[in-house]
Amino acid sequence: NQARGMGIDKPIVGGDGFNGEEFVQQATAEKASNIYFISGFSTTVEVSAKAKAFLDAYRAKYNEEPSTFAALAYDSVHLVANAAKGAKNSGEIKDNLAKTKDFEGVTGQTSFDADHNTVKTAYMMTMNNGKVE
Repeated sequence: NQARGMGIDKPIVGGDGFNGEEFVQQATAEKASNIYFISGFSTTVEVSAKAKAFLDAYRAKYNEEPSTFAALAYDSVHLVANAAKGAKNSGEIKDNLAKTKDFEGVTGQTSFDADHNTVKTAYMMTMNNGKVE
């Protein structure tokens, strides 16, 4: 809102979370345009059967759209639960998690590289008039 109020009409690029309701409310729908951001999850594109089941269950329980953070939190719990299978202590859970390759979650496939960075795809999203496209 401040940038647009100053006459800045250039594209705004940001990270995940830019599509939150709070962002649009603060910016106003009119000024929330020409915005591009990365997201690990989308409710506006075709998703996997696993993601669709999550989406349907989330909508039914909370009567709202899940955020990227809700989907990532869901996957995080399942990643740790998967890493805990057969582990005898927290050190083994850590090691199993680090070895995770191609874990299929609601945000797509997740792997970890040698430096423990997440390796996965993301969506490049656009917002115009407060609506994600």
